[in-house]
Amino acid sequence: MPAKENHKRILIVVSQINKAVSHEWVAEALRKWNYEVHFALLNARMSKMEDFLIEHQYSYTRIKYINKFDIPRAILLLLKYMKVNRIEIVHAHLFEGGLTGMIAARLAGIRRRVYSRHHSTFHQKYFPGMVKYDRLINSLSSDLIAASKTVQELLINEEGVAFQKVHLVHHGFRFESFKLVNVRDVEALRHKYDLSGRPVIGSIARWVKWKGIQYTIEAFSKLLYDYPNATLVLANAHGDFGWELQQILSTLPESSYRLITFEENYEALYKLFNVFVHVPIDAQCEAYGQVYVEALAAGIPSVFTISGIASEFISNEENALVVPFENSSKIYEAVCRLLRDPSLAVKLISTGEQNVQHLFQFDEMIDRYDKIYQQ
Repeated sequence: MPAKENHKRILIVVSQINKAVSHEWVAEALRKWNYEVHFALLNARMSKMEDFLIEHQYSYTRIKYINKFDIPRAILLLLKYMKVNRIEIVHAHLFEGGLTGMIAARLAGIRRRVYSRHHSTFHQKYFPGMVKYDRLINSLSSDLIAASKTVQELLINEEGVAFQKVHLVHHGFRFESFKLVNVRDVEALRHKYDLSGRPVIGSIARWVKWKGIQYTIEAFSKLLYDYPNATLVLANAHGDFGWELQQILSTLPESSYRLITFEENYEALYKLFNVFVHVPIDAQCEAYGQVYVEALAAGIPSVFTISGIASEFISNEENALVVPFENSSKIYEAVCRLLRDPSLAVKLISTGEQNVQHLFQFDEMIDRYDKIYQQ
């Protein structure tokens, strides 16, 4: 990407993350385009993201954030940082980052206030009292970025945001990171997690009810009758639905599953899976669903329900096998098909890789960001 002549100071506000490779990619790309990139991290403690910013010499501030009682202080500290560093553009991510970042940016008189909406109907379904804060963020933002049509339609049709204010910008990926996975890294993870058994069924999803992990576990319990040496890997294994999932897991042999709270080398982790499963429970609960893209980019035959970004490019029997919502029997049947029909798996892998590389280019996302920032 060529460097731009403009030189603008942008503050990226993110809340409660440990490591986010996508933000690292964006920081590097914007710096190449001659932006002066600043970060504000709303975190309770030091994070992998902070390590990256220090190593690559980005200006940043970490604001201690534990819960909602820290919001007023966070707003004041963000306002001060924006003023001292003469920030011209603010781009906020995630709910707390959006709430504090947009209020502070408005108070600072910053005209370009961009918010990336990372949740869909979560508040409407589970915390309706929070919807008013979503609407507040919407009103304070000059621009809203929706990563999928699901979120775009929600913002416009249900939350009343003006059409011209909402930009559909798909997440972009650097696909070479999936192509250039070191075999030694894969084998190191295989040893680390003791995955000598076959087949390995993978899932990467936070432990919340709407991700549908309970149906993946139930399907796997049936699979064990056909494949006694099979192993289920549940990565990103933390969240408020943990107790319920542990109860279901307790019905399985302990040796048949692995729980991974966090794995930094996620590209290598994907390569351990024979089949990947991601089955959210309805069409709108996923705002995007990054794993839909990652699994296909990694070349893993997959079983999906259609939610978030999947509605825009996943096609049954073409690039994945699609199953109904909340149906462990159909998940089991689809996983068995992929394990027993190598030609089908190869077809899905080939088509899936082509699809994601065509639709989700990182440079295109950055170009769209630049156009929004420069309006």
